[in-house]
Amino acid sequence: MSLRPPLLQPGDLIGICAPARFVTPDELEPAIRMLENRGYRWRLSPHCTQAYHQWGGNDIQRAADLNSLLADPEVKAIWFARGGYGSMRILDAIHWEELRRNPKWLIGFSDLTAILSAALTEADLAGLHAPMPYSLRAADQQASASFDSMMQVLEEGTLKLIPEGPLHRNKVFSGRLVGGNLSLLYALNATPFFPATEGDVLFIEDLDEYCYHLDRMMLSLELSGIFQRISALLVGGMTDMKDHAIPFGYNAEEIILHHTRQSDIPVLFGIPSGHIAGNQAWIHGQDCRWNGRELMQ
Repeated sequence: MSLRPPLLQPGDLIGICAPARFVTPDELEPAIRMLENRGYRWRLSPHCTQAYHQWGGNDIQRAADLNSLLADPEVKAIWFARGGYGSMRILDAIHWEELRRNPKWLIGFSDLTAILSAALTEADLAGLHAPMPYSLRAADQQASASFDSMMQVLEEGTLKLIPEGPLHRNKVFSGRLVGGNLSLLYALNATPFFPATEGDVLFIEDLDEYCYHLDRMMLSLELSGIFQRISALLVGGMTDMKDHAIPFGYNAEEIILHHTRQSDIPVLFGIPSGHIAGNQAWIHGQDCRWNGRELMQ
């Protein structure tokens, strides 16, 4: 089992940085208020709100921001500000040895799938696939529920996920839970940072993709033999999928089932995680168990 960072408690310091797109102070304020109300301290990296094109600083600056937080023993967790694009550009510049020496929680999803996956492959460290400050900016009931799910894992170390949709090829299974955003997994495939290995449970989700491109990404995983190696496939939000004037002919669920048809792995839809309202947290790199009704870590 992968190494899991220590649990948090009020008073701990949480660092916030932006390895992908930049954020504005106004976009961060609701999430910072949630942290403060729960008793936590926070520190913002220097370039997090300083736009360099669409990023929170150039590649060197973003990597330096993250490495500074990794090296600081007072920082107990690093909360990534938002997704977008850019995390893969700095993977080779991250000081993974600092994470091995001083394990701490890395928290995010979407584009941050790249960093969660690399932390697992390079430092054998579990992370937290969870909402980010930008995704909590509405500060409504669903944002509060997402934040609470994140803090439950960070403070208590356990969780339960109950699917909200149909189940296909459903049977009891267990394994190390890995994955995240499908576009990032597709980009990481065949690199040293791809997370899934023999017997793992793979989670996928995505946003704003054309049906044909979803088909291409699933085909890449199929041809790579990934669906023959993993023990189960979990599908979170496939949100705002697009199509052309001449339809592709299959929806997201049908595409996923088509490319897993030659494997007898369980496929579960409706996992309440991803680019959805009420995005729930789960531990990337930690074993999970499905009992036929809920997923437990």
